[in-house]
Amino acid sequence: MSLKLSVSVLLRRVTILVAAISAIFNAQLASAQIYAYDDAGNAITLTNNPSGIFSQTWTNGMNTGFGWLSPWVMLQTVRNNAQQNFAGFYNGNGSYIATTNNSSWGMFANGNGVSGTNKAVACRQFSSLITNQVFEIQWQCKGIASGGTAANRGGFALRNGMATNNYLDYDTGTRFDFFYEAGGGSFLILDGNGTLATGIPFTTNGFNLEFTLKPNNTYHFVIRSATNNAVLYIVDGRSLAGPGTIDSVACYDLQCQDGDQNFNRMQIISTSLLPPIISNVQPTNGAYFFNPANGLFFEVDSQASTVASTNVMLLLNGIPQALAFNTANVTQQLLATNTTPMATNVIYNASIIATDTNGNCVTNDFSFNTYQTNSLWMDVKKFGATGNGTTKDTAAIQSAINACPSGGFVWLHNGTFLSGTIILTNNMTFYVDPTATLLGSGSTSDYPILNPPANNSQQSNCDMALVYAQSSTNVVIDGGGTINGNGRTNFTSGVESTRPIAIWTALCNHVNIQNVNIVDASMWTVVNMQSDFLTISNLNINDDGLNGNRDGCDVVDCWHVVIANLTIDSGDDSICLKSGNSRGINDLLVKNCVITRSQSNGLKFGTASTGTFTNITFQDCTEQNVAHSAMAVESVDGGTIKNATFQRINFTGCQNAIFVVLGTRNSGPPGVIDRINFRDITGSNMSDTRGCPITGCFTNNLFYRPSNILFSNVNISFKGVLNFIPTNPPVEYSGQYPENTIWTNLPAYGYYVRHIVNVTFTNCFTSVSPFDARPWIATSDVSNLKISGPALNVIPNPAGLTLQWQNNFVLQSSTNLTGLYQDVVGAPNPYTNSFTDPQRYFRLRQ
Repeated sequence: MSLKLSVSVLLRRVTILVAAISAIFNAQLASAQIYAYDDAGNAITLTNNPSGIFSQTWTNGMNTGFGWLSPWVMLQTVRNNAQQNFAGFYNGNGSYIATTNNSSWGMFANGNGVSGTNKAVACRQFSSLITNQVFEIQWQCKGIASGGTAANRGGFALRNGMATNNYLDYDTGTRFDFFYEAGGGSFLILDGNGTLATGIPFTTNGFNLEFTLKPNNTYHFVIRSATNNAVLYIVDGRSLAGPGTIDSVACYDLQCQDGDQNFNRMQIISTSLLPPIISNVQPTNGAYFFNPANGLFFEVDSQASTVASTNVMLLLNGIPQALAFNTANVTQQLLATNTTPMATNVIYNASIIATDTNGNCVTNDFSFNTYQTNSLWMDVKKFGATGNGTTKDTAAIQSAINACPSGGFVWLHNGTFLSGTIILTNNMTFYVDPTATLLGSGSTSDYPILNPPANNSQQSNCDMALVYAQSSTNVVIDGGGTINGNGRTNFTSGVESTRPIAIWTALCNHVNIQNVNIVDASMWTVVNMQSDFLTISNLNINDDGLNGNRDGCDVVDCWHVVIANLTIDSGDDSICLKSGNSRGINDLLVKNCVITRSQSNGLKFGTASTGTFTNITFQDCTEQNVAHSAMAVESVDGGTIKNATFQRINFTGCQNAIFVVLGTRNSGPPGVIDRINFRDITGSNMSDTRGCPITGCFTNNLFYRPSNILFSNVNISFKGVLNFIPTNPPVEYSGQYPENTIWTNLPAYGYYVRHIVNVTFTNCFTSVSPFDARPWIATSDVSNLKISGPALNVIPNPAGLTLQWQNNFVLQSSTNLTGLYQDVVGAPNPYTNSFTDPQRYFRLRQ
């Protein structure tokens, strides 16, 4: 038996049901005995050798991890320089499956010889799998030879025996094989029943793979996405190839010269940790007008175990409900129906809780109401909208908006509605329900030029919009559906003003944008300009790799703003506060947001910074894969940024942690940066070695200095590699587009602080890997620098002294001696305190 869950089905379930993907993330996993484990973080990462060929840092004989019967055995063809043929192994890359230091096991086999001639194979032996034991591994296929043949392929095989005579033994004793081959069209499985096409097209996103040995020479195999853990394909009950046990693995690359094969996190465990999936829930999440007489029903599937009706519960508003099931037996598929009557005109908050026999628990939370439609609801189909995705429904939708009574709803449902600009009015809700998509037209002529009387410099970038409101009050956008800006195939280039914003409000009051998915924006995604009493919540903003000035959520000169529970993958800055006139931004809170990818900055002030930004807090946010700075504070247009706090921000995989710059990029003087707080910050896995610039400027023979910068409980693991300290002071900011990349490697691996008044570091920790000669902080023209932490003990030693926390946490060895800066082994927090001109390097001394 095999089951394919398409990406579109999974996404629809996320939007409508909060089912398959979110179920996995909400799961409570049972404990399982781990018999063997290894990952690439156990290996030592080396740099490329001078010839440009990857150093073999995933090496023959490497015996990392535990529970394996043999070390890694590496087999490969010999390099042929005449044909540029070579194969080998390395440790690194594989971004979707990487562990520490961006590590995964990598292999390559390139060349221009006979197809498939070059091979790289890595084998390892383990105790024979027994029934219901699970083998897990991650694999990221980064390319296969385009135009090649079936001989060009990459993947892994589970085998009987540890055949390692040469690289041709990769498939000796194979009982199960998962691979992709040139011209195959999808990822393939080879077993005792032959070759099975999974239908999963080629992707470089990577997989989490789980193989379970089952009775009677069969198996269970689950393919999940490495990016979101979504189940993509399930195989069950097929026969294994050949005789014997399964006691070794062979990972292989057969001349996949368009990309390497990366693997990671290989383990053998006692039972599956894959939780059950709750699906096919009716009513859908966020549903309006649900008829309670239709009943509530759902499905529970356990791909890797079984589930019993006694372990499934439904709560409505916290009250357990009576359920009827398709069977009273333990099974892999339960169908449940609520038999407790529901009332009309009630808002229900529902929870489904299911636990499989392995102890894996999943919860699906959703809500719906049993209101009945009435005269307040304007169904756009009754105004002529087709929802067929090809006929332009702009006029019909606008007619429904114009006819909407005060307090009414304009309702899009059951279809894809192609449209140009639609203009919302006062006291209305634009309701795109989970069955609907508003699809932006690909024609510029469908977007009239919009010119609100805002007198804002950012209007030079903002001319067009798909959904627009101007000078309106009590405007709501809601529903759980999707707004697609159509920017993937249209508006792929051109300056901002030539491309439509997905949602733009200007000069409005009491705006609420919530519970919608906004994808493939053509320009900035959500823009609110001089709109007050603004709430933006529960949005999924996903540009999915698109770039070119596609900000996620921009706030331009608004007051009284709450931004909460956003998930953002943006083609530029993710959450960006801008000011294009003297009005500025006052009283703004950003909380509980997740940035999964930003192709510029994560949380940002600027670059437009004319007015005053004050009373602003970012808190409880998570960031990853940020191309520039996780947090950026930029005043370069004469504006003031004051009373701002970043608190409980967690980030990983960012180029830079914190960037603060005060300067000017026009003829006017710089503004002010004052009272900026960074509290309870954690960061790791930085992608660049430059360090954090915290700087004012020297311009027109005057110094302009930010003041009162506080770092409290900031714990960041920086990336190092330099074996010297740069001696030339970094250039002064002089009007460039402000980005942390203005400077190359700074004199400190952590913080370079210049032209600042009153800087405090309290209970802050830094670490660097690999070794770096620079100190954690360097300053220039800084007055009143305070560094404090827990009480320190001073321990003399032959080199001078060692400083140690009272809990025995060693910071740094003495720096009285000349030579390179050196940390104590295992000490990630070298405070420093010595002085040289023009830089001041802080190293604690006697």
